[in-house]
Amino acid sequence: SASAPGRIIIRGGRIALAEATVTSGNESGAIAPPVEIAASGELSLKQANVRTTAGGDGSGAALSLSGERLSLSERSLLRSDTSAGGAGGDILLEAIGSLRIITSSENPYTEVVARSTGAGSAGAISMAAGSITVQSSNVFSESQGTGNALPVTLSADSVDITDGAWIRTRSWPGPSGHGAAVGLTGR
Repeated sequence: SASAPGRIIIRGGRIALAEATVTSGNESGAIAPPVEIAASGELSLKQANVRTTAGGDGSGAALSLSGERLSLSERSLLRSDTSAGGAGGDILLEAIGSLRIITSSENPYTEVVARSTGAGSAGAISMAAGSITVQSSNVFSESQGTGNALPVTLSADSVDITDGAWIRTRSWPGPSGHGAAVGLTGR
């Protein structure tokens, strides 16, 4: 039997991932350790792809991104997928100040996605910051298999969802798991 992937930790004062990829894949029955990207200052992703997958009975790695300010822009993708019996990893985004998931309406592919195409549940998505802006971008947890979608929650002093952005959970028609709640909490 294969073993779980190694742990990925990136820490620093200011972190910029530009046209970069960070990936953790788990095909084993073990629990994958988390992927953590933490900045004491600004954490920015521009045309970056951070992804975890679960293709066996073990869970996918949780994604945890945090910083004083956190921004995802210009076709950046945070994604947690499961295609088998293991659960997808949760996605946690935290900023002391602003959390911005933005792109232009002409190029609307900056996304935060937790998806199940198998029997395992998709990961939950949790975002907490002083302010959250989702502009022309997508945040969702969904089930395309028999596993369930899990909740998407936002907690902030102010939240702006603009320019065709959407936040949702859903389950696809057919032999699909259940959708979940979208929660919005003021701090």
